[in-house]
Amino acid sequence: QRVEKRLILLLHACKRMKISTKLSIIYVVTTYLCLFMLTWIFVFPATAYVKSSEDTDFQRAVLQFDNIPSNIPPNLITKYESQRIVHFTHIFPSALWALIIPFQFHPRIRKTFPKLHRFSGRVMVYASHLIIFGIVVIFFKGLSYENDLHPDSVRGKVLINMTLPIIQNTDMSLQLLLSPSQVVINSPALPFLYTITKAVKYAKEKDYTNHQIWIVRHVSWGLWVAAQRLLVGCMAGLYNVFVGKIHAPDNVKGRTFFYCGALAVIICVGVGEYTVSLLRQGGTRIGHKSNVRYSVDVKTQEKSKKCI
Repeated sequence: QRVEKRLILLLHACKRMKISTKLSIIYVVTTYLCLFMLTWIFVFPATAYVKSSEDTDFQRAVLQFDNIPSNIPPNLITKYESQRIVHFTHIFPSALWALIIPFQFHPRIRKTFPKLHRFSGRVMVYASHLIIFGIVVIFFKGLSYENDLHPDSVRGKVLINMTLPIIQNTDMSLQLLLSPSQVVINSPALPFLYTITKAVKYAKEKDYTNHQIWIVRHVSWGLWVAAQRLLVGCMAGLYNVFVGKIHAPDNVKGRTFFYCGALAVIICVGVGEYTVSLLRQGGTRIGHKSNVRYSVDVKTQEKSKKCI
């Protein structure tokens, strides 16, 4: 009963909170996820530089982290080792994309440095398209987490052998391990690309209200990856506490990674749509204080004014 009362009080407090305050809280959480993604890529476990060799204390620490008995899929950290094309088409563009987000949403930076805002926005668009290309490369190279699990633990798997048409007179071929979970875990790439396309369209039309709405949606369809890593880490800690420091079966590892990804998508996209609703209710862009309601279709509103 005490927990229920506290939750009710928290909900009432959130309802009484100003829209600008809610947007500020969402901005802080978004910035934290971006910093977490940058840390994951460059600091620890540093997926951009990790190798399977134990040449340094840092590499030994990473390998020890990767081999901790838990419910985490094997080679989650080291699977992109020596995959330079993945580094330059997915990992590094993802870091650049995450680095730009906090500056794009910051009201003072956006207002003080409009040229920088436009330039970094273009860089963000190019990075987004590179990330999608990197996902395609990862998919066709078979670098999915499921390929490190025992084949019998992957439900609905379909193994497809494909000969590369570009390479002639060789025995090279591709082996794709397709499964429903792998398709689902890669499906957010489609709305990720669609939302940035819509945002660019509205920016060209100088409809900055809708431009920001679609950028918010774009970020929500991208930051779920950082949220998933946090959820996987939490699940690993809970597993070690309640089950013990033992390796989970491969089917448990696969499902944990998949369900954490699905939950991360639901949370991030849900918060993104909630942010859009706040922008529509407050009639303001992120960081600006206003309580005037507005119509999302600005062009229709301008035409109605002219008719009057």
